[in-house]
Amino acid sequence: MTERLKLTPLQQNEIKPILVAEAEKRKEIFNDTKLTPQQKHQLVGAIHRVALEKIKTVFTPEQITLIEQGMSHPAPGAAHPDPTAK
Repeated sequence: MTERLKLTPLQQNEIKPILVAEAEKRKEIFNDTKLTPQQKHQLVGAIHRVALEKIKTVFTPEQITLIEQGMSHPAPGAAHPDPTAK
């Protein structure tokens, strides 16, 4: 995302905690044995949408356009990377 959207160092610093929090919440959901797969899918989707809206406040209009285009055409092999990985 950093390269594709040409994020500035400041933007990267502002976005990282949002992505880390999203990853932690996603992990909690997947580890919750009381939830059905459908419930997990719905909750993860909701968390992702909230995180994306927070992230968009950091983006320029051009970056928002690029991210929205990317949502309809994801990069090959694009998955949900773990932002906590080093």
